[in-house]
Amino acid sequence: MQLKVQGLSVRYDQATVLNNAALEVGKGEVVGIIGPNGAGKTTLLRAIVGLVGWERESLKGTVGGKITLRGSVLLNGEEISHLPPNEIVRRGLVLCPERGRPFREMTVRENLEVGAYLARSKAVVEERLARVFELFPILEERQNQISGILSGGERTMLAISRSLMSDVQLLVIDEPSVGLAPLVKDLLCERIKDIHRMGITVPVTEQDIGFAFKLIQRSYVLSQGQMIASGTPEALLSDDMIRKTYLGL
Repeated sequence: MQLKVQGLSVRYDQATVLNNAALEVGKGEVVGIIGPNGAGKTTLLRAIVGLVGWERESLKGTVGGKITLRGSVLLNGEEISHLPPNEIVRRGLVLCPERGRPFREMTVRENLEVGAYLARSKAVVEERLARVFELFPILEERQNQISGILSGGERTMLAISRSLMSDVQLLVIDEPSVGLAPLVKDLLCERIKDIHRMGITVPVTEQDIGFAFKLIQRSYVLSQGQMIASGTPEALLSDDMIRKTYLGL
């Protein structure tokens, strides 16, 4: 599945959060979107999966701030920026949010089953459960536990697994390593590589450059809402200005 973003801009009232962003993710790629906190990475992902557009419509007639969204998002050549989030999920584009955000009062298994709400049959749900339990055995062990007591790393594993319970072809992951211990980061990096080997295209945002560069094939650098560079990890690290100013290295 291919993704192309052209001229994407987002404004909240008078604040420009994203300014004319453009990127392309080819079928089967693992592509990074890196930059510091507040660069606009999460807004970019939320706009891609239709959440910003949905928020704009939902705020009409309320006391909420004005949201302006411009630009286009193409999925396999089809314009999807006008579609609601549920229709975008039906097309195979799924967002895994930062810090997981499970339904805390529900069990691990119940959270996973929520992710499979579009599944055609119980057999399909069981097949997908087996796939995610193979990726993350700890979730199988804890499938009957309340999700609110999981560790940060386990919540991230659950969020990724819940995303995989849909018929996902392009999995957008927002800041997967945030707040995690080094050993958990290493495990997560390997599991994301395994997901890529399943044939799933994976754009991923990150602040942790070391984590990102172990994982991605190429990356975009986002700063203050603007794309200011792109290239392979090696190319970005060879640019002194990019390395020192934007990568903090």
